[in-house]
Amino acid sequence: MKMKLVIAAAVAGLAIVAVLATIQKSRLVEQIGVVSPSDRSCDSEAYGMDCRIVKYLEENIAFTSRGGTPFCSYEQLGPEKEGVLYLYVLCEELYVRDGKLLTGGGLSGPVRLTRTADGGLAYWMPRDGNAYAVDMQKNFPKEYRDAYYDTDVGRLHSVNEERAERAFRMDTDYTIEKATDHTCDTVLDCETPKEFLIQSRCPFRSKCLDGKCAVICPDVSKK
Repeated sequence: MKMKLVIAAAVAGLAIVAVLATIQKSRLVEQIGVVSPSDRSCDSEAYGMDCRIVKYLEENIAFTSRGGTPFCSYEQLGPEKEGVLYLYVLCEELYVRDGKLLTGGGLSGPVRLTRTADGGLAYWMPRDGNAYAVDMQKNFPKEYRDAYYDTDVGRLHSVNEERAERAFRMDTDYTIEKATDHTCDTVLDCETPKEFLIQSRCPFRSKCLDGKCAVICPDVSKK
């Protein structure tokens, strides 16, 4: 009888721990603001990206370290050749805390995507360290390597932030720091000047406003 009581008490204790863990996880998710990829409608086409490719990158390459949401954007470095695409990819973990959009883990780099016989996708990325240059030389044709090194990663970061602001339903207030005459359809057509990127007083980024690029200082707050 005593043994049964002990077992019953242990089971009850485990149940309580499981409930507390669920509550704690729920509070964490609510606190930092998380949206799973499946909950987000496809908004990538507005930036000239393939929704299927973005979803694949977010599910297979991106990672999170703070319980946030992965957002990936990419720039295709040239024409597709025999089912192979060469991309510059930026994946970032974004989340909301205390009304601010913050960045957790992330990665950027060259990605080779291959369309598989079964209609899927497979990716390749170069190894780190001394093997990087060897891998790039072997697996990335020169014209794509040249385009990769000329890519402005700041534009991809701006795309990820714009997508996150919509996903988290955030009102975005900002100050226009500099207006330009450079025409644009999306933020991918804009480049944030380096003199703004190195400043610490604001996380400056570009925005396409009324068909013209502008440098803005964002101030975001969650609805």
